[in-house]
Amino acid sequence: MPAVSAEKQMVSKTERLLDLTLTLLETPVPLPRKEIRQRVSGYPKAPEETENFERMFERDKKALRDQGVEIEILRIAATDPPEEGYTINPNKFYLTGLELTTGEQVALYLAQSAVSVGERSSDSAIRKLGGKPLELNADSVLNNLLAEIPNPPTLLSLLAAKVEGKVVEFEYGDHRRKLLVWRLDFSQSKWFVTGYDFLRQAERTFSLNRISGHVSARPARPSEAAHAELPEDFNLNKMGIRAKPWEIAYETPIVAKLLVDVGQAKVAEQKLGTDGVVERQADGSVVFEVTVGHKQEFYSLVLFFLDEAEILFPESLRAGFVEYLKGLIPGDKDAEETTDAGETLEKP
Repeated sequence: MPAVSAEKQMVSKTERLLDLTLTLLETPVPLPRKEIRQRVSGYPKAPEETENFERMFERDKKALRDQGVEIEILRIAATDPPEEGYTINPNKFYLTGLELTTGEQVALYLAQSAVSVGERSSDSAIRKLGGKPLELNADSVLNNLLAEIPNPPTLLSLLAAKVEGKVVEFEYGDHRRKLLVWRLDFSQSKWFVTGYDFLRQAERTFSLNRISGHVSARPARPSEAAHAELPEDFNLNKMGIRAKPWEIAYETPIVAKLLVDVGQAKVAEQKLGTDGVVERQADGSVVFEVTVGHKQEFYSLVLFFLDEAEILFPESLRAGFVEYLKGLIPGDKDAEETTDAGETLEKP
């Protein structure tokens, strides 16, 4: 079947599912199958296609239920013999108001103000959730919280392909890539798309910044759809987009040894991973080997454990951490001069 016809078929199914949902939501009484068949667009109406309708209807019910839409089967009143009908209870379908407390409204607004994808979000989103946008003056600290997440032109196309289970094609380097999208991730200030690459016949991750031109999408063929599931051994760390902030090599990477006391040892293992454990001491303290590519991020990690962590090696990193701490003391002119003259850490 040509790609255009397959695309129309996919759109027709989407419209049919929407029409079925609205029909069952709006009916005041349960509808029998024969009436659903007549009311919902996209179902075959001819008598000889009854079996085809039954198959489509069963698939559509399953598709809606898989998406969390509860279809109720009830007895239709005044039918003899008893006949069953279908309906969707609006009270179970529509979300109720959140009834946020004042503190929750403030927290929600702070979260909304902290990050923006592409452009600053409108206050209308807060109002729809039952919150009231805060009245801020020009000098308010909240006005400076916004961190913009880049919105590359290919992002929406890839997101749509992920939701619809489609295969995308795009130019990447010197090759035309054909990918069944598994997931999209934002890491290290960049967007990445991961999926099954039919050119390499293996899982691959691509940076959206390096995708050239337009991303085209089409429904997956049966042979392609066989690769829709994530492999059981799938690991984002292996794909190289889950590096920890202190590992990102803005500087020449070095291997440090960090001692964490027993009170923070479990938390440290969650943050650093058990692979980095090189020694477990008798008192429960743990020594980690940590790859440090960005010293300031590493110093922030050490500060997280307060006085329950110590840099054991190398000595230059210990000394740099001391100077870093001095630079955090307000009004400490000598500390600021020492830091500037010593191992100043540039932000990326």
